[in-house]
This record gives sequence, C-alpha cells and structure tokens, in this order.
Amino acid sequence: MTLLVAAIAATVAAIAESTITPYLRVGNAQPHLVFVLAVVWTVAVGLDSGLVWAFVGGLALDTLAQRPLGSTAFLTCRFQARRLGCRQRLHWGRRRCAA
Repeated sequence: MTLLVAAIAATVAAIAESTITPYLRVGNAQPHLVFVLAVVWTVAVGLDSGLVWAFVGGLALDTLAQRPLGSTAFLTCRFQARRLGCRQRLHWGRRRCAA
C-alpha cells in the first residue's frame, strides 16, 4: 500500500513542481520538489517506496516538462540508491558501498 501512496504522491509532487515551482526562487536557485520529497520519503518510510517515488515522480516530471523520457527518473533513482541505499540494508542481501 505504501508503494501506491508513494506513486500517487510523486505524481502530485511532479504536477506541483511543473506548475508552482517556476515562480519560487531562493536566491538564484529553483527548488526541485520531486527530488527533495523523494529524499524525505525515503528517510521516513524506506528505500523501496523511496525508489518508487523517485522513479514515478521522475517519469511524471519528464512527461509534464517535455524532457527526454526517463532522464529525470534515472538521475533521481541513481541518487536514491547510491547515497541513501548504502546506509540501509536491503532485504535481499548485503550491499557494499565505496562512498
């Protein structure tokens, strides 16, 4: 059930990012709402649903922003698995990281 909630919430976050965040600026930086919420979701709920959030949110953002399909999804999933996944033990085996 948490995977379905993560997918729906990621789609809503992608819609919010494509409509609202172009008007939000912190200095010269523009926040990446899907990415920030994917990190928060991964820390709060777990790695599996965090990766679902990153993948579905990235695909939705690529579709809405007319980017190459899968580019944002690939980068957010890569970051989630690399940085946050190394600190957690996955249920299907050990993981070694050189970070």
